[in-house]
Amino acid sequence: MRRISLTLVMLAACLRASAQAAPDWAFQAAYLNTQIAALGALQQEALRLNAAMLGKPAAAESAAFSLHGWMPQEPPLAGLPAGDPLRQELEFFARVLARVHRIGLELEAAAAVQDAGAFAMIQRLAVAYEDAQAILLRIRAAMRSRWAAADAAAGRTPALALAWELQDLVESGRDALQALRQADTASLRQVMAQLQRQIRRTEAGLAQQAPAFRSSSEPVLASASALHGLGQRALREQALDPRWKPFGRACFWHSQMQPVFGTGLAAAYNAFLRTAGSPLPPALAEMPWIRPAMPPPALCALRAEAQDMHLTLLLDASGSMNQPAKQMLVAEALLGLARNARPGDRISVVAFSGEARMVLESAMLTDTVRMLNALRQLPVQGDTRLYEGLALAQALAERQRAAGRLSPILLVTDGGFALSDSLLRSAEQCALRNTPLSVCYAGQQAASVLPRLRTLAQAGRGAWVPLGQLPQPGI
Repeated sequence: MRRISLTLVMLAACLRASAQAAPDWAFQAAYLNTQIAALGALQQEALRLNAAMLGKPAAAESAAFSLHGWMPQEPPLAGLPAGDPLRQELEFFARVLARVHRIGLELEAAAAVQDAGAFAMIQRLAVAYEDAQAILLRIRAAMRSRWAAADAAAGRTPALALAWELQDLVESGRDALQALRQADTASLRQVMAQLQRQIRRTEAGLAQQAPAFRSSSEPVLASASALHGLGQRALREQALDPRWKPFGRACFWHSQMQPVFGTGLAAAYNAFLRTAGSPLPPALAEMPWIRPAMPPPALCALRAEAQDMHLTLLLDASGSMNQPAKQMLVAEALLGLARNARPGDRISVVAFSGEARMVLESAMLTDTVRMLNALRQLPVQGDTRLYEGLALAQALAERQRAAGRLSPILLVTDGGFALSDSLLRSAEQCALRNTPLSVCYAGQQAASVLPRLRTLAQAGRGAWVPLGQLPQPGI
């Protein structure tokens, strides 16, 4: 008897602890979702400015970025002791918000939005948003693990069973947004079919619920249906507003569905949890997605004088570059260079992977057919031995400089190499011999790669020419 009494006391303590914890986490989830909604408004500002930067100079001059008075808020940390992992994640999230605010202030103060510095600010903003998304994933996992004990203590009541069904709708909506981020049409189609089945099953089961639960769950179903409708349109509609073409269909539909998920489905689900008194964790919104669209490198960034130029394109042909999207980006960069070339400008292409080799020598920079044919025939495989490639490119550039031409080197890479002291010294030698080394980034791991590439460009006294995030196939 005493053992049973002790068990009941422990169960009651567990229920009391869960009842005390739930309001705190609901408040913290509300804080996170409020900040995410504000970041959604800033995302629209950033993409609008980015589109103007890609347009005519007159349009860019009239463009501006505004924070609209937004200030990041401090996270609610009551009840979380120092050193608690959840407290640390909330503090990390607050630091990312402060970073976003600083970048926003820089964009507000930017005098010229078409220079490389303004494009780099958009890149930094995109990286900050990705960092916030990673933190949210960890917070969600921690919240779910902390609620596991409360869920077990509560037992399987009708209200809890309904909450689990509604949570399935939320998770399917989240999966849809992830499919859009990955531009995965097949996954999005599967998620939409699954979401439709879940909506029908939940609608059929509501007839057995109490009227209060039915009325509080109807907004969840309505939001899930709205999200399903947008997902079906994303699969069906091919036309895209010209303003969104630089960013792609996946980014457009993500921007349409993300607020419906956050302020609609997730918010309605959290309201149901409060009504039902469920111990399940509240839903967190998904971060908006900034997918920058950057112009091809302009020759003005590489040309210091009004004379003929011989450009040595140092092209990363290692295995990590063997992706259609990266090859497309390199081709677009070549076409962008050709559009801005002078009649006497020439180009040579040096490729490097496991070895360095000449791919194209002293072709007219306007001869796009010859350049693209050389690119198509280039095998892309092996290691990333940049040092050997830079040595060959430097020797070629010095011969052209001796012939009286400007001879810059432009490195196009996804950054899959180590930045050694010998490589930095080689870049410095390029600058000393008046063959500056500029760097063009063609990849997706911006947070870990960009500082390294900027350092290399600074050592080579060249330009930093960001290409932005890669175009993605699919949606």
